Amino acid sequence: MPVTQIEIARELQVSQETVSAALRGDPRCKASTRKQVLEAAQRLGYRRNTLAAGLRGGPTASIGVVWGFGEMWTGDAAIGLDVLNRAQQKGLATYQAQRSHDPAEMKRQIQNLISRRVDALVIEAVDPAVDDPQVVALLKQASAVISLVSQLKDNWLGDQVVHDRVPVIRQIVDHFVASGRVRPAIMLASGNQNNQAKLKVFVDRLREHGIAHDPLIELPVPKTRLVHGSPDYLERYAEALNAALDSGMNFDAVLGINDTGALTVMKLLKDRGVSVPNDVAVVGFNNLDICQLWDPMLASVDRRQLAAAEIIEQVLSDRLANNEAPSQRKTIAMEFLWRASAGGPPSATPESE
Repeated sequence: MPVTQIEIARELQVSQETVSAALRGDPRCKASTRKQVLEAAQRLGYRRNTLAAGLRGGPTASIGVVWGFGEMWTGDAAIGLDVLNRAQQKGLATYQAQRSHDPAEMKRQIQNLISRRVDALVIEAVDPAVDDPQVVALLKQASAVISLVSQLKDNWLGDQVVHDRVPVIRQIVDHFVASGRVRPAIMLASGNQNNQAKLKVFVDRLREHGIAHDPLIELPVPKTRLVHGSPDYLERYAEALNAALDSGMNFDAVLGINDTGALTVMKLLKDRGVSVPNDVAVVGFNNLDICQLWDPMLASVDRRQLAAAEIIEQVLSDRLANNEAPSQRKTIAMEFLWRASAGGPPSATPESE
């Protein structure tokens, strides 16, 4: 038979009202008491009837997570999965939805979660689809919204956790310059809205060092919607690099905006008789395991997914404990991981301002 709140109360020798308050996140319930109740609920196998609670208009002890679970491009699917796991360990019911590039699909997914009366939505708000006016209007109907963003969104509702890549891009440029590179380049598809921000940070930092050459190796637009793993994926990098070299573009360092692209660059340069890092330094992004198996090892960027999940967990806990509190703004900065492909010693990297 299902475990009841009365049995939890008997186990802890408290009242059923105390157990109920703890399970629904009542801010008047002490944090220590709520922790004891949640641990007992998990140990005894208690499952809250979230539908009944929602129909009564009260908290449902449930959350919805809208994330790029199928997007292995950056590895940030791990953040969403970790958030789900942490919430479940706290006795919360969880629902998940796949983040979409299509605003209509995003609306459908969000509406489904809101209809379940979840106490909060945790959303990976890094795709332009979330900025669609109808999606934003729908999010305003949610009880609470906690967003992972690439940069703070003005007038964006709810709590925001910024997965900040600006300092690390500046740090990589600093390393290139400190190690004697005078013509660093960045490889990306500039038509992508998120990539425009990355390109600007890279160019602005070069200018601060007095370097004003054109640093962009332009990636062609993908032929298929599935960018990573699509048949033309590696072809795009080969096309971009060969076009840059054939046009006479002269660079001595490359930041590839992901590791697979950077590894492709290293292979193509080797095929042309160009030495990495002696002739051209190369840095990737996202720190795939294979980076350390390459020769030379590929320098990359640690996205610090575990730390990001921990911050989201704390913001979510605060929000569920007090839904009337002011919105929070938290930042988690990515980190540059020096390896041999970057050239120069690790100590060549000065402190970014």
